[in-house]
Amino acid sequence: VSGVLEYDEWQHVVVTDDGTGSGGVKVFVNGELAGTRNSFEFFDLLPTTTLRLGAARHSGTLQYLNGDLDDFGIWSVALTEPQAAGLYQFATAKALGYDLGMLQQLFDHHERGPGGGELVLDGEWRWQYADGLDTGVGLLIRKDGHYYFQLDAAGTGLKAIPEPGTLALLAFGLIAISSARRRRGPACRAVCSPK
Repeated sequence: VSGVLEYDEWQHVVVTDDGTGSGGVKVFVNGELAGTRNSFEFFDLLPTTTLRLGAARHSGTLQYLNGDLDDFGIWSVALTEPQAAGLYQFATAKALGYDLGMLQQLFDHHERGPGGGELVLDGEWRWQYADGLDTGVGLLIRKDGHYYFQLDAAGTGLKAIPEPGTLALLAFGLIAISSARRRRGPACRAVCSPK
């Protein structure tokens, strides 16, 4: 897939290959499907084959990426479209600060289904299997103090509930903001400066 990446700009790229042949490779840029192509042919790879990141062999010559790579991950299965989109959604949700390993734990938790219990990541959020979601497949949405992540068209996914310690910190922060506003008095409009 050519012509989809912007120069001098960080972009989130996910490439999946389900091995089905025509259209088996899917390229996602910033969470959106950018194109497809035929599956790669891995049948003639030897155990000594070198995997090169940021390099490709064209006409016998190595050509190198003129740029940087960050947070590179390899899965043993092809990610679904919602999972690929979710990687981008979580990468841009700085408040969560999740890495690729944590996301794999979320994908696994969803696969366990409704009887899978809860998964606590970083001691801040309790993730639970959820159904009846209508947030958009592959989207991470924050609503009513919870995160929702829909992983399929049937409306199943995950719901994150803040841990009680996180709720206490949020409440303390809101109280501090509220009392600071009260002290400024009614004369403060758009810009306030201390006296």
